[in-house]
Amino acid sequence: MTAKGLGLSDFMVLEVLLHKGPLTISAIGKKVLLASASMTSAIDRLEKRELVRRRSCSSDRRIRIVELTDCGKTFIEEIYARHEKDLEAVVGGLSEEERLVMYEGLKKVGHAAKTAVAAT
Repeated sequence: MTAKGLGLSDFMVLEVLLHKGPLTISAIGKKVLLASASMTSAIDRLEKRELVRRRSCSSDRRIRIVELTDCGKTFIEEIYARHEKDLEAVVGGLSEEERLVMYEGLKKVGHAAKTAVAAT
């Protein structure tokens, strides 16, 4: 990721937008577990690179929606494909049962992290 000048928080934002579509900044923050100020900084960086854009919500102009630009979509699809290959290389030696155990364990960790962030 850093080879493309992309930090982890920026990658997480782009990945969420790739898989979930346009979202509000607060919705993205909840998915990637980043504080509001960190989210704003990440969106600012990505917008400066023309990878995302903010637009007003049609039903409530106070709400800003963040979406991938065409350039941003191409960029994250390329990086995410490489990321998937890297993950597969890392877990390639695990059996299906071991992968399932790891997946369930990581899911629990993710839920615990989400709960811990919500409590702060």
